Amino acid sequence: MAIRRAGPWASSTDSYLDAPDSFVENPSQAPVNCALVNWVGDDWKTLWRKYADNTYDSGETAAIGEEVTMSTTSGQSDFIEMVFYYQAVNSFDIDLNTSSDPDDGFSTGDKTWQYSTIESGAGDFNLEFTDGDETETITLPASTLGSLSVSIRNGSFAFKGDIAISLSDPDA
Repeated sequence: MAIRRAGPWASSTDSYLDAPDSFVENPSQAPVNCALVNWVGDDWKTLWRKYADNTYDSGETAAIGEEVTMSTTSGQSDFIEMVFYYQAVNSFDIDLNTSSDPDDGFSTGDKTWQYSTIESGAGDFNLEFTDGDETETITLPASTLGSLSVSIRNGSFAFKGDIAISLSDPDA
């Protein structure tokens, strides 16, 4: 089955958008990918934003396997989020990789992911992360337009230290 290519960017209300000139604190648009491969003339990417020490830093994209890092000293509601839309004729796996190195010896936080498709499929998961490196494999269903949003954020214990997140191809 062929799928008409959406994008190169999309939002929850429009599948055919050009890349925006700039991003705001709550970006409503994200890139559209072809499962885990590059489109002809367009590389795979995810939009990320982070909030640390009461400051937003958003508007960048990361390639598959590219790590986004953050150091936090406040321990207050800090997070890194990544979001992208995708098209796929078959389900596929993607790895959510997280890393944490707390300043205070031991801390926990929340690692969440949520996907949705225009075919009405949805799924989400919330995991606690602890010190060190962790990988969670997420299976995304086939979709003419689906989205994945992932985040890592402070939990009930105010995390202070370094955290990192990336998305990667489990078969690479």
